[in-house]
Amino acid sequence: MKSVKKFLVGGILVIGLFGVIGSNTLMVTAENQDVVNPGPSRIVVKA
Repeated sequence: MKSVKKFLVGGILVIGLFGVIGSNTLMVTAENQDVVNPGPSRIVVKA
């Protein structure tokens, strides 16, 4: 059970980290994609 707990805690930390990094990179990529491909970027912004 200890390994499961470690995995859960690690997963939450990783998701939290990627959430902060991802939100920033998604905004940047969405702005860049708006010129190249407006379709997917709008979906990314909504999600």
